[in-house]
Amino acid sequence: MKRIMAVAAAALFTFFLLPPQRAAAATDTLPSGISFSSVSEKINEAAADSTEAAFAVSVFSEDGVISEDYFGDIDKENSIRADEDSVFEWGDVSKALIFVSAMQLKEKGLLDLDTDVTEYIPKDFFKHLSYKEPITMRHLMNHQSGYCENTYSFKVDSAEKLGTLAKALSDTEPAQIYKPGEVTAYSNWGASVAAYVVECIAKEPYSDYVRENILKPLSMEHTSLLPGQTDNEWVKEARAKSVSYAMSQDSEGNIAPRSIGSRYSYNSLYPSGAVTGTLSDFARFGAALVSKDSVLFENNETLSELLSGSFFYGESDIPAVCHGFWPEEWGYSVRTIGHDGSSDFGVSKLIIDPVSKTGAVMLSNHADGCSAFQKFAKVLFGEGKNASFVSEHEVPGAENISGKYLTARTIGRGLLRFSSFSASADITAFTNGRYGVPGYFEMSYAGDGLYIVSQGDYIYPASVETSENGSRVIHVSSSDFVANPSGSVNTIILWIYVMLGLTSVVIVVVKIIMQLLKKFKTYEGSGIIMISELAMFFSMLAAVVSVNFYRTQYGLTKVQGTLFSLVHMGCFVAAVLSVLSSIFAIRNLTDDDSSLKMRYIVNIAMNGFFGFAVVFLQLFMFWGC
Repeated sequence: MKRIMAVAAAALFTFFLLPPQRAAAATDTLPSGISFSSVSEKINEAAADSTEAAFAVSVFSEDGVISEDYFGDIDKENSIRADEDSVFEWGDVSKALIFVSAMQLKEKGLLDLDTDVTEYIPKDFFKHLSYKEPITMRHLMNHQSGYCENTYSFKVDSAEKLGTLAKALSDTEPAQIYKPGEVTAYSNWGASVAAYVVECIAKEPYSDYVRENILKPLSMEHTSLLPGQTDNEWVKEARAKSVSYAMSQDSEGNIAPRSIGSRYSYNSLYPSGAVTGTLSDFARFGAALVSKDSVLFENNETLSELLSGSFFYGESDIPAVCHGFWPEEWGYSVRTIGHDGSSDFGVSKLIIDPVSKTGAVMLSNHADGCSAFQKFAKVLFGEGKNASFVSEHEVPGAENISGKYLTARTIGRGLLRFSSFSASADITAFTNGRYGVPGYFEMSYAGDGLYIVSQGDYIYPASVETSENGSRVIHVSSSDFVANPSGSVNTIILWIYVMLGLTSVVIVVVKIIMQLLKKFKTYEGSGIIMISELAMFFSMLAAVVSVNFYRTQYGLTKVQGTLFSLVHMGCFVAAVLSVLSSIFAIRNLTDDDSSLKMRYIVNIAMNGFFGFAVVFLQLFMFWGC
């Protein structure tokens, strides 16, 4: 139905909202208008005031590399300049190899993008499904499998501890909380499942398949696929010379790069982010995506399909995702397609214009981002839309979308579910008829379910739809916002839980002091009551520590998750026993014991709510997440 309506409205809608269709560039110029011969000069001008330790950029067209420029030091302390022998990490751009691999198998008739992936992998592979609807390769490429973020870490301490991809996926499977195809939530786990599908169809390890079918045809000899670069000795040696940096302020207030070490990362879901290599190799891969005779595919129709929309905003023809690649509709003078990446070591960017058949790849050893990347992109692809574009295309008729929302890319089940409560957004109606979060972004209605989002100077599309269960979903690039009407209640319960933990420890300290001063009189059940008060504090402390472990380790270990849940279970039992003790004690009181009766009532209320909070927040649940 969506495609029928889109085609019916195409002429009018495209004229007003989409950039005009362009013929492939016949001259040696980039979309921004600069000539190929001046690219390096313009890149150097844009990099002049950048202070990152090292970064590199290569620009290419369908005929090959146009320019390749290196800036800064790969190791400032030892004055090692970044050059053609320097290696950087692709981070999330590694997923591009998954998507290309999938399309290669589709081209050979070995994979159907809309078939249940359990036709290719073991039938019982998924353990935490919540919906009967099948998960397809298209869902995985679109990050719409319905899975939330991982509770358990997919990182290990060394390359020796890395197991098979199948085991890593099984050990870290999160919960499926959305129906497949309804909500976009960027997922390293889901993308790695797509790589596992490739592995099962090819009947060989994913890394071996990619090496034979992508790296070798493109002569990418200086690229590694595995964590620790164990599959390429040359890259391993080059990586040992690389240092990661982050911006830091010194005692005099100056901002400058600060070494944060080698920053090796051993990701058991390696297809989603472990590629390491030279800029030249990265450029070979990027150029193959705009080549008129790409060696990646037997025919260019497959490449065109890869870079075409696989999910769209509302009823428009504006793609929200292109088989795993992310479109940039209004950020530049033309629609671009690409992928950004980050790792513990640094950042990366792949960006192409399929129409002019030009593009660029960028790499840096800065773990906290590289400001030069956006400057380079605008030099190459021109300036994007501005505020006047918004006012020109804004139309009346927007539905009321105000309310509380939760970002889809969050933990949706288990002992860390409560950490998602801070990822909410309260979208309100503005006096000018727009919607958004004050001080953050505004959404202007453009018709047919499409919105134009203004976030500072950055303008991008969004759409609003209603899922089958009646929940409103705001589609925004790689992570949607899902209506969360109980958001305020969730937050209130969490804060009362925290306050109970803090209050209880104060009460215990006061009681201990009174006991030391011999001013505290014991009474029936006073012992279990004090234990339950300590339990409330230790449960809250366990929750805080578990979140800290999650953030520093990129997830919990299975042992940690089990222990934290056992702590919460033990505290819950203490609360139940305390409530029961107080109930029985009240039955034995006389009418003259009103003050003691009030103590018991307060204890029942505190521990009763605490026990409810432990269950509601799912603090006991270390499984299925």
